[in-house]
Amino acid sequence: VIFTLTAGSSGLSAGRYRFRLDAANPTTITPNEDDSSSECGTSMCWKFEARTDISDETAISDAPAYAPAFSIQQRLVEAGIADITNAQAALTGRDDRPLFMNHLVFFFAPNNQMIDPEVLEVRAPPGYIFPEDCRSVLEVRESRVYGTGQSLASGDTAWPTDVEVLSCRGEGPNAYINTDPGDGNGFLADKRYVFRLGVKNPRNEVEDDDNYWVISYGDETSRPFTGYSLWTFKRALAPPLPVTYGASLSDSSVA
Repeated sequence: VIFTLTAGSSGLSAGRYRFRLDAANPTTITPNEDDSSSECGTSMCWKFEARTDISDETAISDAPAYAPAFSIQQRLVEAGIADITNAQAALTGRDDRPLFMNHLVFFFAPNNQMIDPEVLEVRAPPGYIFPEDCRSVLEVRESRVYGTGQSLASGDTAWPTDVEVLSCRGEGPNAYINTDPGDGNGFLADKRYVFRLGVKNPRNEVEDDDNYWVISYGDETSRPFTGYSLWTFKRALAPPLPVTYGASLSDSSVA
């Protein structure tokens, strides 16, 4: 992919720039394995290079930079944010207000039985922040996920008791939950498992194009699924009152 940038009379200042590119992933499942001989440390890399003349490969204005690509993984059967009742929202701490801590119930269903230690990853839209140590805001117990005394929803499967949560680490909008099934059966294929995880809401509403979440477990990843709207006023308008309204109020008296 080639981008042509016109810097203008003031030039393009040195610094970190961000852009987004929509593209289709390959159709073949391809793991991005460690490779010490590559420029980025993995078998697949992204290469970034700036040239003064795009047609001349030697006209390099900045040394190229390399970044690890991501694996093309099998899709989870399903994943998303579970719908809950108002009573469950009160019990679990669901709060969709800006900058408030929000406790969300997630679900995922693997294609294959997962019996090895794996990382369960939750990727939120930009602006959301998981606690650095998110173990304290993680709940997997069947009797607590939807709130104390609340039963699992129809179709849900309880988190296996033999799958131990080793740690939970938050890095901005990403949370990494390390799990170990030990000698147990782990997560079974085609079963919908639920857990609750806390995250801090952003200050402003996320744009529709960015309001997508992703869950990955082991070598399986979900389709991006739509998030929720923050409790904010949207296009609020306070129409001016006629002068007579104010006059009638100021002239009124109470006996």
